[in-house]
Amino acid sequence: MLLEVIPSAEASFIDSAGKPESEAIEELRNRGIIEGYQDDTFRPDTPINRAEFLKILIESRFAKHMPSDLRCFTDLEMKTPQWYAHAVCSARELGIVSGYPDGFFRPERTVNLVEALKMALRSFGVFPETTTGALWYEPLLTEARNRNILVPLLKNPSNLLTRGEMATLTYALVLEEEEREEVGDLPAICGNGIEESTEQCDDGNLQDSDGCSSICIVVLEPVFRAIVQIDAQATGTVTTIAQGQRHVTLLKFNAVSGRQDALLTSLTFSPAVGSLLFGKNYTLLMDRDGTGTFSDVVQANGKADGESLVFDQLKNGGIMIPKGLSVSFALTADLVSTLGPVSLGVNFATDLPDYVQAQGAIDGIVLTGIETNNACISSDCFIRVNTQATTDINVVTRGSLFVTEDAFPAPSHILVGGTLSPALLRLRMHATSEAIDLREIRIDGVPSNVDSLLLYRLEKGENPTLLTRTPFAQASSGQCSLQSASRVCAILGLSTLIIEENQDVVVAVAARMKSDQIGGVSGQSLSLSIAGATDDLGLAIRARGISSNQDLAQNNGDSSAGGEVIIGSSTPKTNTQITGRTFDSALASIGGISNAGAVGGTAIPNGNSTIGSFRIDAPAHTNSKNGLNDVILQSLTFHVSARNVQLDPAGYRLSTSDDASLEHSCSAAGTTGDITVTCAGLGTGAIRSRIGQGQFAVFALKANVTNTQITQGSSSLHTELPTLGTRAETNSVIWSDEETVFTWVDIEVFGVSSTLYQTK
Repeated sequence: MLLEVIPSAEASFIDSAGKPESEAIEELRNRGIIEGYQDDTFRPDTPINRAEFLKILIESRFAKHMPSDLRCFTDLEMKTPQWYAHAVCSARELGIVSGYPDGFFRPERTVNLVEALKMALRSFGVFPETTTGALWYEPLLTEARNRNILVPLLKNPSNLLTRGEMATLTYALVLEEEEREEVGDLPAICGNGIEESTEQCDDGNLQDSDGCSSICIVVLEPVFRAIVQIDAQATGTVTTIAQGQRHVTLLKFNAVSGRQDALLTSLTFSPAVGSLLFGKNYTLLMDRDGTGTFSDVVQANGKADGESLVFDQLKNGGIMIPKGLSVSFALTADLVSTLGPVSLGVNFATDLPDYVQAQGAIDGIVLTGIETNNACISSDCFIRVNTQATTDINVVTRGSLFVTEDAFPAPSHILVGGTLSPALLRLRMHATSEAIDLREIRIDGVPSNVDSLLLYRLEKGENPTLLTRTPFAQASSGQCSLQSASRVCAILGLSTLIIEENQDVVVAVAARMKSDQIGGVSGQSLSLSIAGATDDLGLAIRARGISSNQDLAQNNGDSSAGGEVIIGSSTPKTNTQITGRTFDSALASIGGISNAGAVGGTAIPNGNSTIGSFRIDAPAHTNSKNGLNDVILQSLTFHVSARNVQLDPAGYRLSTSDDASLEHSCSAAGTTGDITVTCAGLGTGAIRSRIGQGQFAVFALKANVTNTQITQGSSSLHTELPTLGTRAETNSVIWSDEETVFTWVDIEVFGVSSTLYQTK
């Protein structure tokens, strides 16, 4: 609850100091209208809902009003009235709110700007009328603009209000009410330009006979001299960029006019750091539609020397700043390409008396006096400027490129001859200070049965099937400047792969494997690497800065990124070699292993029975030029889980669905519990051990169950092929491609279970 808390004795909330709404928050607190939380915070940035907002309004204006019904909306119909029921139902009886057409009030919804304006204005007796053809909320925005309330928010009627913005709105109306009450106690002075007591008009002019009484002939809104306020913003520009970059944002600021529309006619800036000669083509841009895109050129090529930058030939003779509507601007420049290490920061030329020039758009009166950061040295200041410390830009000679192994490295695989491999190496490339154009990459560790390497661009975290992608480059030994065994190179054309500034690009490297008819062999290991050190063959990676138009240097090993290629580290330090996972080449493969038994629990069989069945698939070769090698099973090792079940350790046999009468004896240790059953020597046994290309075989493990229930209680029995899909340890399936014996299976599962047998 917003109000029912213990107020703090401190003079201000600990989290409101320095906030734009701090004055309003403190004044409302002093008047007893708002209170904070028990931790002495107000939480000005927290959104405020409809119930909280109404509670503040009603308790500040109509605290003694007692509503006749505390269940005035459908969603307030509770046995115990909610904490906000008094405020909400009072507001309904007073005509401040009416709820939604379905009878709900929806107190938990965050209140938006126009809803808040409607409730607040009505609470203070202001009921704007909608003109023909206008949107219902336009009069509310007009009232707020005339009262100078939340002006920066008025261009977004659906803006969700925060507690701090609520305080600003409420305080403005409270202050206006207090001033009106104070003036109402004094006698009216006709012709002083102030509506007092019972006056309905007072334009400050006694000569036009429209008077000041309750009967006015003509009510003309007086035109007051415009006031322009400019607020500098943080630019958000990176602090270090390379020379030669274009359209670099140096400063952003907002401008808003009060009393009447205004024209900005001249702006002068000066260097806060460095010299204006570090840049060229200075341009002033405007975000006309409030989308955050600065696309409207106010004036290109401002007049710049080393000390000042002047924009005094603004488009259309001046830039219109509508009354009450904030307009955003950006100052940009192109950096010269021969700077070397320098710094540049730009701000308003506050040492000049007329660094901002403006005039009223209606009366044409020139606005005099500039108040800078709340300091006005003139008798009157009609221009107010709030500056900020500049975001200095450090300009370096060229950018840097960091090359590391991706956070999602390519796992080990078995690579079949005549096919395109999955990713063998994934490199993450990150550019700093400027966009980087990759020009050459050198890869080591390439065995003889690889025809070429293909390079693919991926986005960060992306892991697609490479067969559906088009590579941006192909690496081969012929592209290397000096030939070397197990090394290939890819020389890239201009702009083939550009890594944008402060962005990540992942390069996936795949291999086109040779078939056995053109040199492909079985049993070779493959582990690709990117060298960290420079050797006689040059850099492992060459790159060039886009804006600096300079080649990046090899890493010098210090702790700063000085226009270098840094390998094996995401921070500036000595290079380290990047090495991918190890892969194995083969001329056949196992494509899948699955359960071939019944699904679901069934009673434990007694005597000689099948306790597990498994299907093993060998995929067809996708390249007809590859040889006719088949998969030959060498050994299957099963894990049998026998809970309260006893088996004969000498009774295990293996058979296939081709001929169940042929069996292969298996060995085991133990009669119950966790039992390891090994069926070795399959390649020379009587049962089928060969699985041809594009074929499969089903293997059944049989056992002699001597007791299905050793003691009273439930029993279970199931069989699995454990430890699959990892090269790091010997798998439960050992096989060969007729040339090489492999102790692991390249599939995506880590184990396969067969039928679960149970007896209760």
